Amino acid sequence: MLMYLLGKGTGIAWTIKDQNLRVISIAITAGIAGIFVCSYGNEVINNMPSNIFVNLGFAMIFNASKIDKQSS
Repeated sequence: MLMYLLGKGTGIAWTIKDQNLRVISIAITAGIAGIFVCSYGNEVINNMPSNIFVNLGFAMIFNASKIDKQSS
C-alpha cells in the first residue's frame, strides 16, 4: 500500500505545472521515500515524528494537484 501511495505521489508531484509547488512536492516525496527505505531494517515509519511526517506529507502531495488547478 505504501509503495502504491509513493508511486502515485511521485506521479502527481511530477505533473504539477507550478514550479515552486512542484519542487516542494518532490522534496516531500523524497523525504517519504527516505523514511520508507530506512524502515526496511528498523520500524522507523511507525514511530511518532516519522509517522506524522509521512501521513501529512501524503495529504499535502495528494492535495497539491488541486492547489495547482486552482492557482492556474
